[in-house]
Order: sequence, then structure tokens, then C-alpha cells
Amino acid sequence: AILAARGEVYQAIVSEPVGRSVTERYAFYYRPDHIIPLDNGHIWPDTNDEFIREPFFASFKADQFDFTLISVHVIFGDSIGDRRAENVLLDDVYRTVQDADPNEQDVILLGDFNLPPEDQGMDEVDFLLDPVFSNVKTTISDASLYDNFWWDSITEWTGESGIDRFDEAVFGDDDGAASLAVSDHRPIWVTFRTDVDDDGTNAPTSVRRRNWGGIKLGH
Repeated sequence: AILAARGEVYQAIVSEPVGRSVTERYAFYYRPDHIIPLDNGHIWPDTNDEFIREPFFASFKADQFDFTLISVHVIFGDSIGDRRAENVLLDDVYRTVQDADPNEQDVILLGDFNLPPEDQGMDEVDFLLDPVFSNVKTTISDASLYDNFWWDSITEWTGESGIDRFDEAVFGDDDGAASLAVSDHRPIWVTFRTDVDDDGTNAPTSVRRRNWGGIKLGH
């Protein structure tokens, strides 16, 4: 109903339930007049049961730009060690997804990492990729930077990014009401060009870039 009220049509790719005693679903919402899904999405084959919620990934195309999104919701757990134990595995997830299709090199890791990008638990990911956000907070309590986008240098990024402070704009900074009605995390977004496809070009980093034209990607 909320999306319908915007006067635009949205569709979604939704995962099967993931988790152990409590399950969740991932979802990628998109406007079909701007973005075309290239598959139905895949849950990471977590054969050793290392993730409480296995990552979910899917590929899309917007104009000339095709890309793959890997969404994660890392465990919070009983200690920071629990969070670090999952995050140190994400570089392998990223590499595997990226290497699965030699023609697709634009891969974006996004989600709730339950760690800030400078934490030692993110070192393996940080060795490969760069975070979009630093020195800001994405929780409505203004306590933590847990939500982020990670990628290798993507030249098509317009440089635009932001955090939707819905808790302040809609709920008057009432954290309890905002958390109950929506979430204790703020949505984050970035925009890319879509008018050029440069997969296969001689890029100096592991992700060969591409473009989004007026497309906004949010988590």
C-alpha cells in the first residue's frame, strides 16, 4: 500500500526463509520500467552452516548496466566475536559470486553488517572493496554505522549517496515509534549512471565497472 501510494509500480524478488529458530526473507524491490531482473535470485549454499542467515544474491539490468547485488544480514549474536566470525567470510562469498560469471564483474555487497567498516572483522572485505559510508550513523539511535554498500571502484557511481532519516522526518525523532513502525535502521541509497556498459574493459581492479543512468539503489 505504501509503494502503491507513490503512484509507481514496484515488483520484487523475494528469497525463501533464511535463519535458524527465527527466519527472515530478503527482498529486492525494483521498478520494472527501469530495471529488469536477470534471474530469480539465489541463496548462498552455506554447506557448513557458517551464517545464521545465508546471503542472498540476484542480477539485474538497468538500461546498459547489468549488475549483481549480494544482500546480507549478519548475526548480532552474544558478542562482537560472533559478528566478526560471519563478516570475515564475506570476501569469499563476494569472490565466488563475482567469479561465477566471467561476463559480469559489477558486484555490490550491501546490507546490515552489524559492524562499522573500520572494525577488524571487516578487514577481509576491506582488502577487496571500499565502503560507501564512513563517519556517519545508520541506526536511528545515532550510535552505529552498520549498514553499507561495498564495491571495488565503480566509475559509473555519480558520487551521490545518502541516508534517509525517516525517524526524524516522519516520527519527530521518536525512536520507539520509528523502530516499532519501520525499523531501528535507516535506509541508505546510492545512484549510478546506466547509459554505458563497460564489463570486459581493462579495469585495474577486481570489479569492472558499469553504469546506471538515473537509477537509485537503496538498502
